[in-house]
Amino acid sequence: MLLDTTESTAELGWTTYPDTGSFCLFVFIFFILRLSRFLSVAVVHRLFVSQLIFILQHCSTSQWDEVSVLDDKGRLMRTFEVCNVNQSPRLQDNWLATPFLYRQSAPRIFVTLRFSVRDCASLRSPSPTCRETLTLYYKQADSQRELQRTWVAEPSSGETREGWVKIDTIAADKSFSRVEPSLPHQYKSENARRINIKTRSFAPLTRKGFVLAIVDSGACVSLMGVSIFYRRCPATSRFLAFYPATPSGAEPTSLVPVTGTCVPHSQSQSGTAPRMHCNTEGEWLVPVGGCTCDAGYEPNHNGSACLGESVKHVVQ
Repeated sequence: MLLDTTESTAELGWTTYPDTGSFCLFVFIFFILRLSRFLSVAVVHRLFVSQLIFILQHCSTSQWDEVSVLDDKGRLMRTFEVCNVNQSPRLQDNWLATPFLYRQSAPRIFVTLRFSVRDCASLRSPSPTCRETLTLYYKQADSQRELQRTWVAEPSSGETREGWVKIDTIAADKSFSRVEPSLPHQYKSENARRINIKTRSFAPLTRKGFVLAIVDSGACVSLMGVSIFYRRCPATSRFLAFYPATPSGAEPTSLVPVTGTCVPHSQSQSGTAPRMHCNTEGEWLVPVGGCTCDAGYEPNHNGSACLGESVKHVVQ
């Protein structure tokens, strides 16, 4: 497992783009400082209050927000929320990016999202730009430092962002149509039936690591969990040969050949090293060859070791 937010209760601190809250605050301060040269203190104070309210109501809600909620068992969990359905289409391009993650030599990565979505038709004022989807992107790099300028000067939006590769647009199968009365930021047990669980994968990965981005384009969504992982065949001993843990291949139908090592007191059959193959699901398949125990030794019950007479006596 490379990342799992479902087990975290501390602040995740993912990157959000655009940072409209900071931009609005900068414009607000600049605006007030300019006017203070020409207006009285009382007028400037009234403008300060009215503009600050505007910022809190509009600017701070135009991107992903990280909040703490309680699940149906009363346990604290971290979620990301966004609801931009009535904003201008120009502002409906909200990116949420994970920290830089090392891929641990895995050529294919899997991601599972747990999220709920508001039904666009249930909104008091349905918007033609309302969506019930999320889009996944990834970007490869060799270090976090290489990605420092990612959010500084992106050339444009969508699939033309430099270096970002689209994985898929994920549509919700289930949605909710109204906000039910309950305690703030608390899920009811029946809400679990409206949670979408979607898994996607992406490949090939050739650099040391990557960043995953979840993009909202006008949905009212709560992202309750992100799990990022890769599949591998576990270390095992079969047919008197040891095979190390091996990540699955880049393609869905890949069979990764792995050469085994004969266990102590054994040697390969016909002088050819034994082989097994690791499939995409993390299962060992298609054994080729094997090993045989040396004279005076016999294989144990599961073919993972060769036992001599003294060892067999102790085991018995």
